[in-house]
Amino acid sequence: MTVNGSAAEKRNKVKFGLYLINNISTSFNPESMKKSTDYASAYDNVAQYLIDWILIRGSTGNPLQTNLCLNYDEEELYALGQVYLPNSESFLYKQGDVFPTTQERYFSLSRTGIPFQIGLDIPLNNKWSVGLNYYQSRSFHLEQIENQDYMTIDTLERIPLSDGKNSLWKMYFLRTYEERTKTFTFQNMGVEASLEYELLTKSKRLSLSPEVGLSLGFLKRKLKEEIELYGYNRCLFPELLWPDTPLDIYRELRESEEIEESSSKFKTRFFAGINVEFYLDRFLEIFCTARVYNKRIIQEYIESSVLNEFLFDLKVAQFLVFVGVSFNISAIF
Repeated sequence: MTVNGSAAEKRNKVKFGLYLINNISTSFNPESMKKSTDYASAYDNVAQYLIDWILIRGSTGNPLQTNLCLNYDEEELYALGQVYLPNSESFLYKQGDVFPTTQERYFSLSRTGIPFQIGLDIPLNNKWSVGLNYYQSRSFHLEQIENQDYMTIDTLERIPLSDGKNSLWKMYFLRTYEERTKTFTFQNMGVEASLEYELLTKSKRLSLSPEVGLSLGFLKRKLKEEIELYGYNRCLFPELLWPDTPLDIYRELRESEEIEESSSKFKTRFFAGINVEFYLDRFLEIFCTARVYNKRIIQEYIESSVLNEFLFDLKVAQFLVFVGVSFNISAIF
């Protein structure tokens, strides 16, 4: 096999390379973020939990009387709570306040795709050339699954009693089961421009070129969220009236919602590196490039959750190595 010309004879080249070092990573640990809480576990049933936390603990003083009962309203059962308080006392909660009974949160983290770079080398003369590249990292997929069963104060009314000393706080409760799935996708991509200088001008097989350049990158974040809300349309407390029947039977799908959004963070870095190429023939070359950037990028994303916010971080590497092949356009055409 012969090689026409030398490494010093600059040629237009299309280059394709794969990263040997991950150019994007995270320290997020899905296992440590899992959580499951049953707020009503210390009580015999959810009704007792409501009486304690909402009716009794919701008053600023000792209530004179509290009760929670099931009432029919338009052929459906709802929970009605009542608390008698002296006029000088007040009720702490308001309409719309939510009281969870159970909450669960699970995460899974996966990676897809192959990190690569593709570009074009354009010679300026026998020693200098300009490189233009597009790069793309692997995609991180973070799936967040949350389930919660909660009570909401649907209506709240204060009724002064005839004795002028006491008041009756009357409220209705609604019970909802919520399933929420969020899928976050993160990826780093961008373009780079470099200036290369040929060191080995006499070699016909090997090229050694230091380089400096500018990287313009984007950290992309996409969110897809699906929310399903279930209500207990037959009875608010089926476990009290039908203790041997699974709760799922009394759930009716009331609302389903999908949300999609995307955002990106623009990042700029300078780099220096060295490029080594081995010429197989006049058409094909193998190259290896090592680069060091002037800074390491760490981007933190604060994500929402029914169980408090959590932090997801991405790190873009400061040192990278990738290998690939290049094709001589001049020789082909």
